[in-house]
Amino acid sequence: MWGSSLAIWAVSMGVLWVLSLMPGFSTWQRGVFGAPLLTTTLAFVGVPLAWSASSKRPSARLPQTSRAWKRALKTGGISLAVLGPATGLGFPLVASTGATPYSLRGGVVLAAVMGVAVLGILWLTRRLPGAVRGDYGYAPARLIALLTASGFAAAALHTSFPKAAALLHVFVFIGLAEELLFRGVIQERMAQGAEAARTRLGEALGPGVLPAAALFGASHFLSPTGPFQLGWALWTFMGGLAFGVVCHRGGSFVASALAHGVIMAVPVVLGAGP
Repeated sequence: MWGSSLAIWAVSMGVLWVLSLMPGFSTWQRGVFGAPLLTTTLAFVGVPLAWSASSKRPSARLPQTSRAWKRALKTGGISLAVLGPATGLGFPLVASTGATPYSLRGGVVLAAVMGVAVLGILWLTRRLPGAVRGDYGYAPARLIALLTASGFAAAALHTSFPKAAALLHVFVFIGLAEELLFRGVIQERMAQGAEAARTRLGEALGPGVLPAAALFGASHFLSPTGPFQLGWALWTFMGGLAFGVVCHRGGSFVASALAHGVIMAVPVVLGAGP
């Protein structure tokens, strides 16, 4: 499963780079939706869902029972009690040193903050009962319907209500989309490989969490929007560990998507985001 996970990641990054080299396409998206929604959808959702659909063991499982939904939402909510203060304090702390989140110094500071957040999430979720596998299932039609509805809503809102469209962008097309790829598909497939949790660290974090977080950090290091920024890669790797633990403890990528989406949405609400 590790080989296929690496292939999914590589194809997704390739799609991201190819579409970034088409400025006319990006300009058209911004004119219609207010943001490059189709680019992130194709790279982070289209590629992994297409790959998963062709697999004998589909990934990106969604909760199918009320018990599973409650578990995912509860875990995501609990994690925000840690991630909220961590990001709320971490970024101003970096700014106070004269660094940026993309610089090496800023990245080290944020990585340390995220490391503390990982420990906090592990502690707060330590007593959650184990997930019941039958409570989850592969439901790509629901995801496609959500993305389609969100795309139409963004197109309708971005001119008159740009902040509402920006919230849809960061919550659905960044938070949810990235979590679907990295936690819903890559982490889950890596967890199916028997080697995933054979170290003490892997057992503590959860199977597949560490390698998926490494690819999450690598994707930011290789991002076409600002490649080869080591500081960005460092703290997004640690952030990937946090989201990976949330996904594992919550039973589905829905839990980490909630946490990721809210963290991305807060700066938009405060006027500091896109």
